[in-house]
Parts: sequence; C-alpha cells; structure tokens
Amino acid sequence: MHLYETHLPVRSTEVSQRFYIDVVGLEFGYRDPTRDAVFLLIGSNRRSMLGLWGPSTTRGSDFHKCHFAMAVSLPELLAAGKRLNDLGVCTRNFAGEQTVEPSVLGWMPSAQLYFRDPDDHSLEYITLLDDPPDRDFIGQLSTWQRRSGIRSRASKDISVLGIDEIVFEVKDIDRSVAFYQNVIGLPLHSRSAQEAWFRVGEQWLALFTPERIGSGQHFAFLIPSSQAEQARRALAAQGFPEEAMQRDKGLSLYVRDPDGNKIELYGKQTTA
Repeated sequence: MHLYETHLPVRSTEVSQRFYIDVVGLEFGYRDPTRDAVFLLIGSNRRSMLGLWGPSTTRGSDFHKCHFAMAVSLPELLAAGKRLNDLGVCTRNFAGEQTVEPSVLGWMPSAQLYFRDPDDHSLEYITLLDDPPDRDFIGQLSTWQRRSGIRSRASKDISVLGIDEIVFEVKDIDRSVAFYQNVIGLPLHSRSAQEAWFRVGEQWLALFTPERIGSGQHFAFLIPSSQAEQARRALAAQGFPEEAMQRDKGLSLYVRDPDGNKIELYGKQTTA
C-alpha cells in the first residue's frame, strides 16, 4: 500500500503546470476540459499523482498553503540543491536555513531538502536512509554520516586500495602525447589511434579521444576484483544508474559525484 495522490489549490494552473514539469520533474497526465484542473504523474509507471486546481474549482476556491514530499534516490537528492538553485529556486534544510545540503531526521532516518512552488506551497524531496535510527538527531547529512562513520551497508565492506589511473579526454592525441612526453617528461608506455598510456610511479595517466569507449575526464579508484560485483550492486541499491565496462583485466564501474565528476571503480585483477 502507498499514498497514490494529493491535490493543491493554485492561483494559475498554467504557471503551476510549467513549474512542476520543468522544475520539479513531474510528467503531464491530463487537463480536464470542463474544469480548471491539471493532473501530473509522479514516478515511474504512474506510481503517484498530483492534482492542481484553479480558483474557479471547488478544490481550488479555498486557497490554503499545503505541504507534500516526493521520494527520490540519494544521488538525486544530493544533486537537487544545485539544480534547483540554478533554476532560481531557493532550497532550505529542516531548520529553514538556506542551503543545498540535505538535513537528516534521525528518528526515521531520512534526508530531505525543502523548497517552495509559485504559490508558496512547501515541497520536499526526501530519501529514506538505510542506517540505524537516532531519535535525538536533527542536523546536516554530512554531520550524520561523519558522526557515526556511516556508509551504505551494501558498500561498507568494499576496499578502496588507491588510485589506479587518471584519464584526460583530448582533442588531438598526437599533440597531447608530444606535450606529456616532451614538456612534462613522462615515458610513453603504449598508444593507439584513440588512446595513449603513460606510467607515473605506481599509477597511470591515460589520454583518450572522445571516440574511445570509456572516455571523458575521470580518475579510477582501484578495488579488489573480487569485490567488483558487490560494488556494482551497492551502486544500484543507492539509486545510481548502472554504467559498467568489462576490461581485459577486470570490471570498471562508473558513477558521478554530486558535482557531476566522473568516478571509476576498477576491479582490476592483479598477478600474485
């Protein structure tokens, strides 16, 4: 069982419809041709619905401010603050302070971020956390995670062994190889039409052209090859879209941090 729908009185269904589709990310469902009412869909497979009712309707004539929350994944929540701020929407924590960092209610526990629509209704993005509850805690997500050393249960046993490689995407591989060889002084290990590899101590510097699979500027954390599948499941459980590539020496998993930086987890097979 879950709550299927909620309804809001709004001053303009046209303005509110644009806000909820373009800013909040809902999907258009239906506009009633006989009443000033719009119905929007929330989540995949029409999981929930929001009704917007104009002033001429029974539900919209008695205007009052409302609040409702939309469940999102943790990666979506972490990215929401900057995204909304870039669109001119102010975000706040549970205490009402302006911030892009979610706050945590420890009794649930949940992380959430608050903002308002054009009619000053209070909206909330919320993520339920898979952590032990603490009924006395109300504070920032970073404090919640730091105070207990909390990590996802699905990923807490994954060992990050170090940084294996740094990848730069380059427009002209010949020009870039010449720079890193002749200016920086790095020894070239191997190269092809789409990639070049330099050995830097125990790490690698790779230059990829845009056409090369797995391109895009990023760096790779080295993890044990035996934990690569566990890491893949951990990322999926936390709501990250699956992006993986099987390489000659192991499985590479790709994920983006809250600022959009591309990170690789490389389950590299090592020789004894």
